[in-house]
Amino acid sequence: MHLFIVSESTLPIHLAYGFAGVRKENDFSWSNVDGIHASNERAQAALYADVCRVHAGDEILFYLERPSADISREGGRFFGIFEVLSPYPFYEPKGAYLLAELGMPLPYRLLIKPKVVYREGLTEWQLMDEMTDFQSVFEIPWTLIYRKMTAKRGCTPLLPHESEIIKRMLDLRNAGQVLGASKVGFAHETISLSPSTQQRPYLGDTLLFDRVDRRLMDLMNHTDRSFELHLQAYFMQELKRNTKLTSLLFPGVEITWIGNEIYCGAGMQSIDILIYTKNKYNTFIHLWELKSQEADEQAAAQLNRYIKWLKAHVPGISVHQIIPTIVAPEVRDSFRADLQIFLKGHGIAHYREVRFDCCLNFVQQMRSVY
Repeated sequence: MHLFIVSESTLPIHLAYGFAGVRKENDFSWSNVDGIHASNERAQAALYADVCRVHAGDEILFYLERPSADISREGGRFFGIFEVLSPYPFYEPKGAYLLAELGMPLPYRLLIKPKVVYREGLTEWQLMDEMTDFQSVFEIPWTLIYRKMTAKRGCTPLLPHESEIIKRMLDLRNAGQVLGASKVGFAHETISLSPSTQQRPYLGDTLLFDRVDRRLMDLMNHTDRSFELHLQAYFMQELKRNTKLTSLLFPGVEITWIGNEIYCGAGMQSIDILIYTKNKYNTFIHLWELKSQEADEQAAAQLNRYIKWLKAHVPGISVHQIIPTIVAPEVRDSFRADLQIFLKGHGIAHYREVRFDCCLNFVQQMRSVY
């Protein structure tokens, strides 16, 4: 499940035309970065990584920023659940289509449809503060709390157990009553969803997939700039879509969940990439740290902190499920020495090294701690 941010003015447009999108001023195509400031490029790479994480069949939850009719001051509302139809995000340059109606540019978009939609949403108070539905600390939706602390991210991944909690709470708050409609609308006065007959076809171009590959390779081969955000965007773009690369990096297992920039602390530290997989017998959690230069002791310390966070915040997790993974062009011996010490302390016996060259060729190796 992925959380998309909307307002009172934009939510009706999303529902009527059946799409979700992310906001970006002064967007550009990856095929033409001339004159684009590095900070603007990094911002778009992060946004592109977020939206590329979303695949057809994934679930969407809308967060409505605090509505004007919120007289009880319970904050914004969480509405859902919608299903993604697009196999990849499509690029709408400058957010031109429906820009006048939306009042803001949404350059990256996905077509959606209602899946299991409820009339009443969850308020911020109910989902993040009231806590009467929570049985343990594991059920607190930390992802939403961390997102609220920054209030900047338009498309946020929700961890699998968080998604299940939200589904359960939506169902409880609506007494199990689902809106069985192919189209829904938004009622401003009651801050609720309802069946709608206002079906409007999405007439924008849904075929333009603006790939980041070439720009990533330009940065790797012709500049001395860091490219970790672009590398993350590349993985979000390719995993589960590029079957050859996916099979190389995840042999013998099926990817069931992908997340990027997973907030894991009040200091806004974040896991670069987190991936859940399964095979016939087990489920695994792949903890990825990306580096554009050789991995050193700092990278080992980062992985150690993230393992601690996973153990403390993911219910039912076993250390044997966690597969720490460093993705870098080279790996220092000092990284290996420090990581082995950390992993022995956690009881984790193996980790992975994924090395890459300037042509985006990847080689992975499983290493034993003992």
